[in-house]
Amino acid sequence: MTATVAGATALRDAFGRIGYDVERIAAALHVDPPASGGIATEHRLRLGDDSLSELIRLFLIGERVAATPFTEEELADAIELGLLERDDGGFRSPVALAPWPGAIVAHDHEADGIRRRDHVAGVGPATRTLASLTIRRHAARALDIGTGNAAQALSLARHADEVVATDINPRALELAATTMRLNGVDTVELRNGSFFEPIADERFDLIATNPPWVVSPDTAFMYRDGGLDRDELSRMFVQTLPRHLNDGGFASALVCWVHGEDEDWSAPLRRWLEGSGCDAVLVRYVGDDAISYAMKWSEVDPERWLEHYRAQGIERLSTGGVVLRRSGGDRVAAFDAADGPAGSASNQLLRIFDALDFRGDLLDERLALAPHRLEERLAWAGSGYAPERLVLHLDEGLGVEAAVEPAALQTLFALDGSRPLRELPGADAALPTIRRLFELGFVERL
Repeated sequence: MTATVAGATALRDAFGRIGYDVERIAAALHVDPPASGGIATEHRLRLGDDSLSELIRLFLIGERVAATPFTEEELADAIELGLLERDDGGFRSPVALAPWPGAIVAHDHEADGIRRRDHVAGVGPATRTLASLTIRRHAARALDIGTGNAAQALSLARHADEVVATDINPRALELAATTMRLNGVDTVELRNGSFFEPIADERFDLIATNPPWVVSPDTAFMYRDGGLDRDELSRMFVQTLPRHLNDGGFASALVCWVHGEDEDWSAPLRRWLEGSGCDAVLVRYVGDDAISYAMKWSEVDPERWLEHYRAQGIERLSTGGVVLRRSGGDRVAAFDAADGPAGSASNQLLRIFDALDFRGDLLDERLALAPHRLEERLAWAGSGYAPERLVLHLDEGLGVEAAVEPAALQTLFALDGSRPLRELPGADAALPTIRRLFELGFVERL
């Protein structure tokens, strides 16, 4: 039997019927979402005998089960797609399945550790971070370089007419094809090849890429180890992406770069972007010294990794995202994130690029704050309380926080876009704070 698009989509809908999503999986395991295969394995004794628990055992933990909660038709499609195999009267899944917004993503099991060089990683923090940093607007052509588990390609397909997804790993493309069939997506073209080879001199309106950016002495895993010295892989991506963007197009990439102990963390990225013809938003999420970085990525042999860093004169490593807009310019906005991104940062990023373009007088503009939270912490000052910490956090955004001067609060409370800024109470005193919020993408012009 051949699984049709309709049949595969019906199978995906069965996962929805059973409740195979991020929140309900975490609830079944009594953990905070999201739950990886490793976490599911640790908490498997909490699972019951219901349908959702059976799917978690099959597709997150990788256990054999006696029976599945699928109908006969759904079961046949799952077997044809390679999602299930019969095993001694029961069933086992040779691949893991992770919930993704509105979809299901196929990848390799990792509950028992990673064994194979061509391992296809699941949906992790890097997957979610890149998805957050990707601009979400219509594109005629989009590109996902190093598609891996194809989660980015799936998301791009929702707002792009055509998507090209590339990977050097045949195993990744095999699972990506399964993912596309399972989700009924036929607008993604899969291409085999290394980095930019499969796209030659093609240009795109939107690019998302999570290359193997880890600064590593090894070539053990294709998804992690790029095989280049120091941060050469990240540099190559940052400098090559602009050549594949149409005018006005956007590219989002996760990268890791090396810098000196006392050097501005954004300096290497700024050097890489010189003459690129792109404006850029740089966001740093993690800063490590060589020791902490080695321990993070090599639990088995961190001493060897650290010796490699010492030999190459590596002092500090930063990890984050670069978002490019091909404009013919070279303006850069750089931010240190207080937290990881929350939801989609697309709107905030577009507001930041708008701020880079702005040449007017903010006092003449009608401004409004994006949906946010105000965090205030007061400290006892002997005769009363005084503000000790006053910051804004966006409901959805990069994870960057914005400090607020107490004197600006009365203006912020009136910042609803109904009047020009200069007509609001205390506007002149609040202007430095509002300008900073505007540059951070917390404020939009109406």
